[in-house]
Amino acid sequence: MRIFLSFFILLIAFTSLDAQVRFVATADAKEIIKGGYLEVTFTLENASGTQFKPPAFKDFKVAGGPSTSQSTSWVNGKSTSSIGYTYTLLANKLGTLTIGPASIKVRNKTMNTRPIQVKVLKGKKAANGAVTNIEDQVFIRAEPNVNEARIGQQILLDYKLYTVINIESYNIVSEPEYDGFYAQNISRFDGRIVKEVINGVQYSTKILRRVALYPQQAGLMTIDPMSSRLGVVDETKPKQRRSFFFNKNLKQFNVNTQLLKINVKPLPDNAPATFSGAVGNYGMTAQIDKNKLTTDDAITLQVTITGNGDIKRLQPPKLNLDANLEVYEPNLLDEKEVEQNGQNYGQKILEYLILPKEPGRYRIAPEFTYFDTDSLSYRTLQPRVFNVFVSKGTGKSNVNTDLADDDQLMGDIKFIKTDGNLKKAGRYFYGSIFFWILLTLPLCLLGGVVAKKQMDANKPIVDQTLLKSQQAQKHAEEKLATAKKYLNENNGRSFYDEVSRAMFGYVGDKLNMPPSEFSKQNISEKLASLNVNQDHISKFTEIIKTAEMALFAGMDNNDSMSKVYSDALDVVARIEGSLTE
Repeated sequence: MRIFLSFFILLIAFTSLDAQVRFVATADAKEIIKGGYLEVTFTLENASGTQFKPPAFKDFKVAGGPSTSQSTSWVNGKSTSSIGYTYTLLANKLGTLTIGPASIKVRNKTMNTRPIQVKVLKGKKAANGAVTNIEDQVFIRAEPNVNEARIGQQILLDYKLYTVINIESYNIVSEPEYDGFYAQNISRFDGRIVKEVINGVQYSTKILRRVALYPQQAGLMTIDPMSSRLGVVDETKPKQRRSFFFNKNLKQFNVNTQLLKINVKPLPDNAPATFSGAVGNYGMTAQIDKNKLTTDDAITLQVTITGNGDIKRLQPPKLNLDANLEVYEPNLLDEKEVEQNGQNYGQKILEYLILPKEPGRYRIAPEFTYFDTDSLSYRTLQPRVFNVFVSKGTGKSNVNTDLADDDQLMGDIKFIKTDGNLKKAGRYFYGSIFFWILLTLPLCLLGGVVAKKQMDANKPIVDQTLLKSQQAQKHAEEKLATAKKYLNENNGRSFYDEVSRAMFGYVGDKLNMPPSEFSKQNISEKLASLNVNQDHISKFTEIIKTAEMALFAGMDNNDSMSKVYSDALDVVARIEGSLTE
């Protein structure tokens, strides 16, 4: 019984340690112009907190907030949760301004965020009556994290969109071949919209694609431009009625990134004998299966190497051992690549077989040398030194060296001992207290399930889907009421965020649609199938599109916001009337 309880205590302990508690601050702008707005969010992850205290915001004026948001996800058996507090700030002075730390109490411990610095620059005044071409207001740049690298070093190349207008559509027409590089797309990166200032103009920026490049040769390497096709609403044309399939005011044009050159240098000539060919930042761990044995036995040494370079170029490190220790070529147990923190990381697990020839005390110190791209020098890792004691055996080896040779080819056949001591199993487990506990536990669980079902059967049945549908309009109007507060504060981003939540929340509740199906096309088809007036459908999806574009480009025109608010209230009421007739 004590073993059984200990198991569950350990299980609960490991589950609670699975998710890391963090309290971080993020801003949607690195640079803004004077008089511009930015949003800062303080997020507590994987914990519940009390006594949240924001910074003083002494260099800013608080234009809105705090608005709170919560999320929970379950990925690969791991649960993560977060709660965020968002403020909208107005920058009214020039210079590098600091947003101080926020604090929150978690389990009687106070946690603080790190300060954030934002540059406030002087904006560029547009000439009166000047007409700016659409092509001058939006462009895409190819931005590598380094312009000079070494062979095998990971280079992160971002294709970043800069715009001051609404982007309706985006499509890659052609992508470079990346000659001289091994290229791999990164799917997990920070894709948030961030404000940046260039030549006095504030742009909304977003990383559209990230590629990890590993140069395979030295020299001045050239990356050809990427060609993309953008669709924007041409405000210079007279407004036309939008059809169900396309927008007649939509203007499409191609944009190309600049020609990119990266200087790839060879590695220095002073590489030590233990150099493995790895370039980047690496770590290494090692372990052995035993440190006391006889000359009849063998030692298994397992080495794990992780890093952000090209893991395929990495050669197994050599072991400099005493002549009385014979080592076989290592067996590759595992090799894989994962994405973490917006870049690629690789891992290799190697297994060495070491056979002692003579008794004695031996020292096993595995070493791994790589070229460190931070210090631009070779670095040798020696995680552990193992002291091994070998006594004299019987002369009859427990290791089949023929099988050891075959193991280098097959990789999954382990060594077989040729002798062993067998004994008849006792009756310690059968008939013990632990045996009877395990035997009766399923019956107890079954009884609990039956009792729970009986209790549920006696409860009144409430159709949650019907209840949500009946209250859909009420919930939408509550969200729109919150949006009205942001409208009065002239807080465009928070206003359009609430409008978007209200519209999607309404169709989700009313039509029992999961968030995975939230698209303008699906919503239009679903409402049309329920005989909702086509004009109401068009207005509903147009409001969603307006909110999406406003959130991307940072629109905060008060008159436009007032119209969107009144149109949203009207169209929800009209659709509700159509569906309840």
